Amino acid sequence: MIRFIDEYRSRFSVEFICKTLKNNRAGGFITSRGYRQSKARGLSARRRRDAVLVERIGAIHRDIYGIYGVRKMWHALRRDGTNIGSEQAVGV
Repeated sequence: MIRFIDEYRSRFSVEFICKTLKNNRAGGFITSRGYRQSKARGLSARRRRDAVLVERIGAIHRDIYGIYGVRKMWHALRRDGTNIGSEQAVGV
């Protein structure tokens, strides 16, 4: 929803968007204060790790000419030393 507000904040105020969506959406919505806090917080550690991982996956995928499927990509990443899809990768 943050992306939605970012897209339309040039046409409507953040307060107007949040108030309208809160009143017309079951279960409520983010407040304008919550929106501003989320923008000030920056990226989480998980999102930063995911961004690095996506770049690494893209590089390996390009190296193999984009022909591997999911299982072969998983094995290629493991061979490369990228620990993906296991408890250790999540930090458990």
